[in-house]
Amino acid sequence: MEKLPELLAPAGTPEALRAAVAAGADAVYFGAPSYNARMGARNFGIDEIRDAVALCHAHGVSVHIALNTQIYDRELCDALRTAEALYAAGVDALIVADIGLARLCREYFPDLPLHASTQCSGHSARDAEYLSQIGFSRMVCARELSADDIAGLVRKSPIETEMFVHGAVCVSVSGQCLYSSLVGGRSGNRGECAQPCRLPYKTGGRGSEYPLSTKDMCLAGHIREILTLGVASLKIEGRMKSPGYVYTVTSLYRRLLDEGRNAEGKETSKLAAAFSRSGFTDAYFTGSVRKDPNGMLGVRTEEDKERSRALETPPEPSRVPIEALEASFMPGEPSMLSLTAAGRHVTVAGDVPEAARTRPLTEDAARQLLCRFGGTPFEVTAATRVKIEIHEGIMLPAASVNALRRLAVSALTSPSGRECRLPETPVPERRVLPEAESAPLKLKTAEFASAHKIGLREREFFDMIYVPLSVYDGDADGFVMPAFVTDADEAACRKQIEAAVSKGARYCILSGAGQHRLVEGTGLAVTAGLRYNVCNTESALAARDAGAELVTVSPEASAAQIRDIARRVPASAVVYGRLPLMLTERCIIRAVSGVCSCGGVNAVLTDRRGVEFPMERTERCGTVIYNSVPTYMADRPEILAMLSCRAHHFIFTTENEDRIEFVIDAYKNGLPADFPVRRIK
Repeated sequence: MEKLPELLAPAGTPEALRAAVAAGADAVYFGAPSYNARMGARNFGIDEIRDAVALCHAHGVSVHIALNTQIYDRELCDALRTAEALYAAGVDALIVADIGLARLCREYFPDLPLHASTQCSGHSARDAEYLSQIGFSRMVCARELSADDIAGLVRKSPIETEMFVHGAVCVSVSGQCLYSSLVGGRSGNRGECAQPCRLPYKTGGRGSEYPLSTKDMCLAGHIREILTLGVASLKIEGRMKSPGYVYTVTSLYRRLLDEGRNAEGKETSKLAAAFSRSGFTDAYFTGSVRKDPNGMLGVRTEEDKERSRALETPPEPSRVPIEALEASFMPGEPSMLSLTAAGRHVTVAGDVPEAARTRPLTEDAARQLLCRFGGTPFEVTAATRVKIEIHEGIMLPAASVNALRRLAVSALTSPSGRECRLPETPVPERRVLPEAESAPLKLKTAEFASAHKIGLREREFFDMIYVPLSVYDGDADGFVMPAFVTDADEAACRKQIEAAVSKGARYCILSGAGQHRLVEGTGLAVTAGLRYNVCNTESALAARDAGAELVTVSPEASAAQIRDIARRVPASAVVYGRLPLMLTERCIIRAVSGVCSCGGVNAVLTDRRGVEFPMERTERCGTVIYNSVPTYMADRPEILAMLSCRAHHFIFTTENEDRIEFVIDAYKNGLPADFPVRRIK
């Protein structure tokens, strides 16, 4: 029988961690004290992490720590010091979303495994290839991939693949949601999501009142198929959930995996009782998301909450028996202790005994000290083989014997196959990067949703004009790549790129680093687009090293943060346009209006305050939701100058010809807007 994939359980608290271990998880994941994508969870302090590592490793359970937020330049060294503390604590892997932080971790801790968070928008083998090149050993693939997508990815990926099998599902494409950040000031990419997707919206009775609220994923009914995919790890979501939830869900998936079978009806009902939102969905995995986009919708009802209150209290993990304990205390030689437990054997050396002046060390005294495993995950039982050799007439202080035992326990719970070697060069308080040569503003670039709005005036004003690759017909200077490209999409996408180049395209905006390989050899000048989520100079340098001549800074960044990057890497900032708040694989337009968007119908999403967010169909029959107001900086020339950007970028989506002309005039003359706007602060 082939090796089963790892079962990876969530642990938002020490209690939930113990529940995961007791339930039979192969690995657990939880958040670092800072810089993790669930900052609302209890999370763990460094001392608690050391204790957690000891408990987990004693039970043969790996520890993966989430350090998976986007990070700004002035936070990078602090985040790196956090990684250093985690490395020293003996964790088995870091889950990282920020490419800049990943580059630094690989530089300082080359033997610490890095797992690319789902926030890295990993959709294809091309994405995995890129992540492998910068040091990742595993990619957590995007939740919205189907079984066929995952199978194709695993076949071609040079690194391990981890997939979600249970828990909450973001309605947005992984790593592509700015809704909470730009509208509510709480960044999902920074672990502070306010979950606007769970709120009601006005639909006039034509669609769901909760068009963005998805049911939780449950793939317990697909275990046999999942076991054929070749994934390395199956992940349960739930760092905000209770210990009872963690135990119930993890233990059930443990049983299904061990027995190699799909869940039965009563088992799915048990999972629903633990937590559900009007049931479960498997629409992404089965590919049915486009057949019935509203079938994924669900809210947490009072009945759901009542069922969850009856969750049993999880048991504590059992103590791990010491199978063998052998010690040796000889004159002139270091004291030695060997422990065998849970399939591991370690031997450590301690202080050298001295000739006894008063009370020599006896076998009984040594046994009492060496068998004290209280406060650790281990215990000596009646079955433990104990052998202690002591030369007559020697002494060793009790403190030295205790230190020997603690050293052996530490070795027994250290990461298998890795010795912690902290870097010779200490992590700096501040990372000093060379300033780039002064680069005055040279370019005004713009992307249009369609070419019919591009007139003579637009062509004269903008240095580069882009349209989506799917509609490119030689009518612009370049094209914008789709937000993501799966392995199944790759061949068709390549043909579109070749056709665009043959029609005169000279420039392209990429939506992810994995797309660089798709445009190799075309001669196109590449810009890293806003979907790269570039928030720091290290990430910008990574995009440049991958082939980008220009890097668009994340719209979440402040003016000062943009400046910090633009001083070192040729950068672009969005100075006008409705920013995409959310990109979905589901047809939200149909969920709101009841009419399929494939008929050319667009719609608005109206929140409880009456604020309208325009929506448009994507080339994949999904939906992009735009901000209710455009970013606008034409009347802030002092801030535009301070940004130090090589390019100012404009995005035109719902604007008519008059609005486009106004924006051009306003930018030329520094005019204020006569409509509500969002600012770069």
